[in-house]
Amino acid sequence: MLLGLTLITSSIAATWTVSLDGTGDFENIQDAIDIAGTGDTVQVSAGTYEGAIDFSGKDIEVVGTEGPETTIIDGDGETFWAVTFEGGEGSSAVLDGFTIENTTGWGAVHIDGSDPTVGPHSTSSPPPAV
Repeated sequence: MLLGLTLITSSIAATWTVSLDGTGDFENIQDAIDIAGTGDTVQVSAGTYEGAIDFSGKDIEVVGTEGPETTIIDGDGETFWAVTFEGGEGSSAVLDGFTIENTTGWGAVHIDGSDPTVGPHSTSSPPPAV
């Protein structure tokens, strides 16, 4: 007698929170990206977050929950791009709800070999480089 078993697995997307005041899961956006898995959401509270972020090939959503007026990614004036998508991210890799500023390059967002969704509420100075 032959018995067949089917293993059904499901993955549950997680939501990670980032807040400068320490009330979230993380105080740094990149730390949340590093732990996030495919399909996860990183919710970022209002504040100015210094340093560049890299999606590292992950199809995740990174969202400024209070919008671009109060949620800022600051490139510290030491990075060419504040946001990088170059690991083959697809359209389910989402950046939305941020102002991106203070980069040394002519663009705030670098996209190479990826097809992310950069939300209409993402603003940058200077404009994103593609």
